[in-house]
Amino acid sequence: MFSLSRFFGVLGVYVAYTLFISLYFPTRDPALFVGLLLLGIGALFYLIFFARGVFADPKHKRLLAEGKDAVAVVQGVADTGITLNNSPYVRLTLDVYPDGAQPFRAEVKVFVSRVAIPRVGDRLSVKYDPRRPQDLIVV
Repeated sequence: MFSLSRFFGVLGVYVAYTLFISLYFPTRDPALFVGLLLLGIGALFYLIFFARGVFADPKHKRLLAEGKDAVAVVQGVADTGITLNNSPYVRLTLDVYPDGAQPFRAEVKVFVSRVAIPRVGDRLSVKYDPRRPQDLIVV
């Protein structure tokens, strides 16, 4: 989860890094200065956005930790027109069969492997929130 205190802590380290580089290296080698500055910018973005989980979906984490297991049968597959790293983003219509509860229908959008796109009739493992059955993830 994004934390403002973490953000300012990382930003403070970056400012100190930049001050050190700008005071020490410009007089010696400008190419080294630019390289270290770019390295620092890349490290800053990595620390702020990726290493700290800014883009991690809290709902996904919650369902992985607390969700109830169920089996889902694919009833429909639709391409959304989005592809990332050669993996299509598809909309799956699922009939979910939880243990000891009524079956229900849900839709979920997921990235899938191009060579293993789910087909109608395939069985998938899912986790869902019993309070909000429409909140589910494919595991």
